Amino acid sequence: MNPWNAWRARVYAARSTVTRWVAALRLADLARAGACAWRVLRTHARPVAARLGRELAALCLPGARVVCFSHEVFGAGGGRQQDPRVFPRSAGVGFRVVVSLPTEGPDATAVPVLRLVDPTGRIDRTLCATSPSRWGWRVSASFLLDDAHRWCATTGVWRAEAALSAGGPSLAQVPLRVVSREELAGGLEAVDAGIVEVYAGEARRTVGVLSDADLASPCVRFRSPGYPPEACEGLPARVALVRAESGERYDARETTLRLQSGLLTLGEVLAKPIAADPLFAEGGAWEFRVEVTGRRVATVPFQVATPDEARAAVSVERLALLGLGGGQAASSKGWADVGETVDRAAVPELAPAVTLRAAHPNPRVRVELGLGLRINGRAWPERVLASVSMESSRLTLPLCRLPLADLPPSRDPLRCALVLFVNGRFTAARDFAVAAGRPACADSQGRLVRPWSDADVDYGAEAARLLAEALRAG
Repeated sequence: MNPWNAWRARVYAARSTVTRWVAALRLADLARAGACAWRVLRTHARPVAARLGRELAALCLPGARVVCFSHEVFGAGGGRQQDPRVFPRSAGVGFRVVVSLPTEGPDATAVPVLRLVDPTGRIDRTLCATSPSRWGWRVSASFLLDDAHRWCATTGVWRAEAALSAGGPSLAQVPLRVVSREELAGGLEAVDAGIVEVYAGEARRTVGVLSDADLASPCVRFRSPGYPPEACEGLPARVALVRAESGERYDARETTLRLQSGLLTLGEVLAKPIAADPLFAEGGAWEFRVEVTGRRVATVPFQVATPDEARAAVSVERLALLGLGGGQAASSKGWADVGETVDRAAVPELAPAVTLRAAHPNPRVRVELGLGLRINGRAWPERVLASVSMESSRLTLPLCRLPLADLPPSRDPLRCALVLFVNGRFTAARDFAVAAGRPACADSQGRLVRPWSDADVDYGAEAARLLAEALRAG
């Protein structure tokens, strides 16, 4: 018999046998067999896989090794701190170590050990895990150090090491950046510094202080670009009153920084009585100096002057004349400086504007502004415009609107002068001229026609015509 045919016959016979066996089994028997196989795999596969993995680890990586070494810093409130650095207000640091142990040898039953090393390389302390957790060939332990503020005495990069014994080799290391109070103070920036003056029970923000004020105190706000603001809260601060010319210190107060609306402010400020203290009777330049951990972080200067001196020190920097061009609304066209001569058709309305300067700016320094107008030597009545509060050292404001249609008609240019009075005293003047209006043109029957314009004249052609007529006449 051909061997190929004999092999095919055996295959056909085996297939027929399997087909008969499958047909003989019932569906319930198949389900029962599948459930039994699943129970066997679930019971025995996991220990077998664990044993296999342990054997492979011991074969490929002999000795103990650290699988996980992590840490987290806790803030002053006990919650987790987002910044991984250690600050003076940090409550503590927690570590977690997971070590994979060998299958045999002295390290098979070892427990993790934590060593803390300072920036100089000296071992600060060694902690041994008291209740480690074991599963399989791994062991884990947690450590909590609740005296992190003590580390800030030695700033720099500390190091935490994981080992299996106090003198054993380091298996893994975690760096810890420790920040001192001096470093935090070095990163502070004053973003808002000023003086708060109290007068008649009302507190106002000001630059200069009047001698009749009840109290004056600094108002300073800080930000810390390189550190979270929570880390700087509670830093010791010192506010001192110093005479600016001599640098002599007259008073000081100790306080701390507190967190308010995301910025750092002074917890308790130094409030100095002004009117009741003969020290400020003569006025002068003073400073509030703010120091944090011995480093000056802000200086708030202020001037003390009497109300009469502050009002007399207001001066006029510039008296400008603005024109509304094109006859458009001020919101759409805008105002612009005009020159020495103003055209009525091009600029229908004028607005004088003044820039004032105050040597002692204060909301209680008020000045009366008056404006006078002279046209061809004739004085128009002076108008008192407003009472202005000099809150800042430089103030620009429009005085009034002056429509050119209100000016008297004239065939000749009008010579005008604006005169500004401050507190009834002449201070500044502005001369300008208003060009004569274009004549109204009429035809032979007296009807008005389009006004004459310079743009309608061809000066070259007109000159050539006149020259030709003169030559003919000659």
